[in-house]
Amino acid sequence: MEAEIIEIIELLKNQGLMITEQRMWIIEAVCQAGFIANVEAFWLKLRETRSISRAATHHTLRLMSRFGILRREVQEDKLISYRLQAGNQMPDIRCQEPDIGSHERE
Repeated sequence: MEAEIIEIIELLKNQGLMITEQRMWIIEAVCQAGFIANVEAFWLKLRETRSISRAATHHTLRLMSRFGILRREVQEDKLISYRLQAGNQMPDIRCQEPDIGSHERE
């Protein structure tokens, strides 16, 4: 799991994103869970031990999906779930220039 966390951090940094404390908590929790069936429940579980906002949780999950780290899935009940891509399914974006204009830097 530690190698997966490091790989995700590098992928996000290479896209020009800062790894804030909240993002780190989310990355660690995603790697531990592997699958997030309900984002709201995931956030509430994180809040049990961390001071983290709903917005930061949703935003980070969307960013991770955008960069191919998570696969976004729409369930039959229209809830959004996320599945962690296996190491060999994650994109190799280390050589790409950051696309700073298309997303916020935090």
